[in-house]
Amino acid sequence: LGTPESQPLPPLSWRPDGRSLLSAAPQGGRPPRLWLHPVSGPPRPLTEESPALATGGLPSPDGTRILCRGTAGDWELRPLAGGPSRPVTGLRDGEKVISWTLDGKGLVIFRPSTLPLASERLTLATGQRTPFRTFSSRAFIGAYVNRIQLTPDGRSYALRAVLERSNLYLLDGVGGK
Repeated sequence: LGTPESQPLPPLSWRPDGRSLLSAAPQGGRPPRLWLHPVSGPPRPLTEESPALATGGLPSPDGTRILCRGTAGDWELRPLAGGPSRPVTGLRDGEKVISWTLDGKGLVIFRPSTLPLASERLTLATGQRTPFRTFSSRAFIGAYVNRIQLTPDGRSYALRAVLERSNLYLLDGVGGK
């Protein structure tokens, strides 16, 4: 797949039908827009240009909406058929979105800097949070988990953790009297 004018490929999200991908990308130095990348055929724009489309998004389970992040860091839902976007309330600074809930009425979110990693379901209509799943392992100690992928039913997952190891040495008698 290529992007308009052969730019580097931006982050992509599969649509639920598995026949196309979504991205947010600029064209010719202009503000980004949402693009549909069919598995076969050229990409086509889905939205008008908007500086608010800082990144590609996560399509809803029914494929009618996309969750994307604007340049100011705010989250919004955009209908793929066109029309105005709707802000997502209830997400806090530092939280990451793992996925949509299977019913498309909420998001599964987590805060990467906390252990054990506790995810929550955020109901979009109300902003209500309920515990979803805890990801716990001794292997996470000292690691920063920056991405979690869930299967659609939420029963299985894969995650990416960054672990930085270092050594601390105690030198006795160096520079002393």
